[in-house]
Amino acid sequence: MPPFETNKTFILGAILDPCFKLQWCADDNKKQSSITLLKGEVAKVTRTQEQVQPPQPLEEPPPKKTKQLFTFMPEINTCDASHLSSSEVEKYLESQREIMETNPLDYWKANQLKYPAMAIVAKQVLAVPASSAAVERLFSIAGKVFTPEHCRLTEKRFTELMFIRLFMLN
Repeated sequence: MPPFETNKTFILGAILDPCFKLQWCADDNKKQSSITLLKGEVAKVTRTQEQVQPPQPLEEPPPKKTKQLFTFMPEINTCDASHLSSSEVEKYLESQREIMETNPLDYWKANQLKYPAMAIVAKQVLAVPASSAAVERLFSIAGKVFTPEHCRLTEKRFTELMFIRLFMLN
């Protein structure tokens, strides 16, 4: 199995790209494990937000004069984080995929009110800063190997070998 199919960041990045969502998943087991992974990440964000922003105490209305049968039981107005994250993920996955020209970061910026927790996860996953270290190492190796005086490789063969080398390192 290629490393990008088991890497959490790659899986989340593919699902959170509104052009792909789960289209890339070949079998149902992969789809379910990917959905579970996404729901877990969204639930983490939701729990973190709840800890940072404690709910505002609701003003209790004055007690009613008439007695009802279940007045002794407290009312529950809050939903747990897993339910909220689950419904947000399901709503996103059920929506129609976007056209291929859609920029994922623009999509999540436009839909952050519709999917607030998922927008935070998308920002964390899709906005990973690119590092030039791997590219610098590749160019360094390429400079040592591919010189006209020392090599009879064609440009096409050299490109293929560099791609294989980069793929094997990652």
